[in-house]
This record gives sequence, structure tokens and C-alpha cells, in this order.
Amino acid sequence: MTNKPLLLAEAVTRMVGAATCSVGKESVALHDAHGRVLADSIAATLDVPPWDNSAMDGYAVQSSDAGKALPVSQRVFAGDFPEPQTPNSCCRLFTGAPLPPGTDAVVPQEQMEILDDKHVRVPADVKPGQHIRRQGADVKVGDILLQSGSRLRPADLGVLASQGLAQLAVRRPLQVAVINTGDELREPGTGSLELGSIYNSNSPMLCSTLESWGCEVSLNLIVRDSLTALREALKEAARCSDLIIASGGASVGEADLMRDALTDLGQIEFWRIAIKPGKPFTFGFAEQKPLIGLPGNPVSAYITLLLVARPFVHLLQGRSPVKPRTLMARAGFSVSRPRDRLEFLRVELKSGPSEFSPPTAHLYPDQSSGVLRSLSVSDALAEVPIGTIVEEGEWIKTLPLDGFLW
Repeated sequence: MTNKPLLLAEAVTRMVGAATCSVGKESVALHDAHGRVLADSIAATLDVPPWDNSAMDGYAVQSSDAGKALPVSQRVFAGDFPEPQTPNSCCRLFTGAPLPPGTDAVVPQEQMEILDDKHVRVPADVKPGQHIRRQGADVKVGDILLQSGSRLRPADLGVLASQGLAQLAVRRPLQVAVINTGDELREPGTGSLELGSIYNSNSPMLCSTLESWGCEVSLNLIVRDSLTALREALKEAARCSDLIIASGGASVGEADLMRDALTDLGQIEFWRIAIKPGKPFTFGFAEQKPLIGLPGNPVSAYITLLLVARPFVHLLQGRSPVKPRTLMARAGFSVSRPRDRLEFLRVELKSGPSEFSPPTAHLYPDQSSGVLRSLSVSDALAEVPIGTIVEEGEWIKTLPLDGFLW
């Protein structure tokens, strides 16, 4: 283990290299699969559409009959099975209806001249194939619809339903134990605070983020600043979880006991990252279970969970890592002094004077890592690379905070 803080990219790379999927498979109903991680790739066994069909309400014709007056010999609705079209006639059909054999074009109803109840005149400009949705135009048999490791979204469920799938093989939810360290912490709802105490704000923030990623929180504890208490909590967490996430106890103070506990129960891979906020970040193993030690300050804890821990959590879930969404914006602030750490500033993105104007990133006035409200008010993190300055009005990269919650 090195004492030099790692660059963010190096820290993520080392964690990703140590990650293996630790959760098995289970079968769930299609309607219960939203947000679950697909365990196996799925190939199409059906063409979609399964047959040529009409893209709109109208008339199926043979394009060579353009300009002719024709009798209407049948009516076909979606779900009907059409008869072969007799020559020199046409078919009244509706959106989604199968195309009758012997026709090669659909004329929208508003473009057809109605002669009487049973006869119409076909426009002169009919083209073969117009307004027809061809068999397999969406999906062809053998197409890979979704790769294993995909987290299922509503549209994905629609695609799988179109194949007639009612059950899916998915990964079991990752079980995560959350430990919050500090003698000063009190749970909300346990009464008024005495001098020196604070309510535990990290726990609901971290747990809800993990749940938004599809994890299940198997344990949620406050642990006092005692090496014995912390060791016992880590043992309990290791028994009931696939991953341990702790906040606090990861810095260099007398009460920062995480490194000692990890040395006793496992190993430390690294414990500092060259980012701001979030330098005192720990990664290691306790009782052979991976442990992520987040800083105790709430902003640092949240930002390192998003930026550093998220790819690792994805891989433990059997999920393909998803890079955070980025958005270029104009800086509504300046940074005059180069930084020695990669810095992430909390900003609010404000729209320009027109819908085509780029957003402007406005700095939250207090960037202290203990000011949790800055995360609630802000839309994004503005990235300031090591050794750079920022001039007001220049382009900067931002990471929208909502983009991390999937």
C-alpha cells in the first residue's frame, strides 16, 4: 500500500481490477424485472413485426392499379387474418393489420377518393412498399436484443415482451452493509440533540443511492468510535453482505480507526485519492468481503460514492459499468489558482436566454465538504483538472448529479 494519494482514474482502475460478480441468478416475471440486471444475453427468436403490416389506416392495393377505380373486397383489422387479394380489387385495412397477399402498397384513407360504399379510386402516384412496415424491420431472428449485464429499463421490457418472454434470468440484488461511524451520530426521530451531537444524514443519502442502483441494504448501523466496536460491526457486516460501505473513520485523526480495523480483519489496498472533496477514501477487504471506506463529511462521502465506488458496485452486481453522463457548460465563475487535486465543484446549471443557448454553471457559494445543502441545491459537479485555472465564460465539463442514479 502506498502513502501517496492515487489519481482518480488509477483508483477506479485498481478497484475495477479487484471486482468480480458476487451474486447468483434467479428467475423473475417480466413485469417484476424493471431495474434488475440481466444475467444472460438474449437473442431474438421472432421477427418483429412478425409479418408485413399497415403503418396507418387506409387501403391495401397493388401499385400497378394506380389511377383505377376498384371495388373493396375485404376489411382487415389488426388481429385479423386476411384472405389473398383478388386481382383488380383493394382491401380496406387499419393500422397494424397484416398486409393481404397480392398487395404491395398502402394508400392512407385521406388520400383515397371514395366513389361509393363499395368502390374507391386509387391515386395515380402510388409507389410499391409505401406505408408498409416490413416483417423484421424492427427485430430479426438472431439479433442480440440485450447483453448480459444490462440493467433493464422500461423500453427493454417492451422489447423482450415482443418476443413473448414472460420470465427472465436476472442477477440477485447485491447485498450491501452500510456502517456510519462516530460517537456524535444520532438517528433522526430519536429525540432532540444534546451538545456535540448531530443527526445521521449520511445513512439515508447513501442507502437511497445504493437502492437506486438496484442494491439491497442488508445492514445499516451507527458504530461508536471504538476499535473493538468497529471490528465487531465489520464482522457482522461481512456475515450478511456482499459489500461493506462505511462512512467516517478514514482520515488521519485519533478517532479514525478504519485502517486499524482493516489491518486486523483483512487488508488495505489504498486509502487516499487526489480529489477534492473526498481525499480520505479507503479500499480494502474485511473478512474477505470488499470494503469501501468513504470520508465522514457528507459531501465527500456522496461524491466519492458516485465517482469512485459506482463502477465497482456495478461490477459486483454483474452489471456492465455505465460512464456518468457529461454536459458541457459555460463557467459562471472563475478559478484563479491551479489545484494539486482533481476538484469537483457543486454548481447549479441555468439555461441561457434561448433554448439553443448553452447552460451556465453557477457555483454554490460555500464549497465546504460539510455543507450538505450544496448537493441538494446543485444540479451537477463541475470538473476542474489538476493544475488548471478556469476563466469565467469558458467551456467546462459538468457531471449532472441525476445521471449517477441508475
